[in-house]
Amino acid sequence: MSNQENWADVVISQLMYPALEVLVNTVLLGLSTYYVVHAFNDNVSLGARTAAVTLIPLLVVTYLVKNLRQPLARAASAGSPRVTFGLTSVLGFSAFLVLRQSTSLALDGFVLSAVFSLLIGVRASLQEDRRISYLFGAALGGLVAVAAFGLPGG
Repeated sequence: MSNQENWADVVISQLMYPALEVLVNTVLLGLSTYYVVHAFNDNVSLGARTAAVTLIPLLVVTYLVKNLRQPLARAASAGSPRVTFGLTSVLGFSAFLVLRQSTSLALDGFVLSAVFSLLIGVRASLQEDRRISYLFGAALGGLVAVAAFGLPGG
């Protein structure tokens, strides 16, 4: 029995978790990029605006992680994993609802970039056992929204 538990733990921690982390961040970054490119296809002014608002969360998180890593890590690890899982589930769900309802490419890019930036900031600041709740919460919230309401724009 313990061999099966160890085998399952290895699959989860060495395969599924890293794959989910790459997949979630790739989807968020890819969708952000899609909205920026789509906005530039509409017109240059909208594209520039969408690119600017998409970069804002990335710049803020980069600054915070680079200059305030310790306080950021303390703040991010202060909550229990259950609370952070719940909050990021709501965040992921809400982000996809915003995308589903939004008619603004700039807002879409900002929302996706904000979630992506949060996850990247958490990844840079916390140990794996503390950041899992953020990643899985955001992923679950987004998946539930897609399952319930369909893909954004669809």
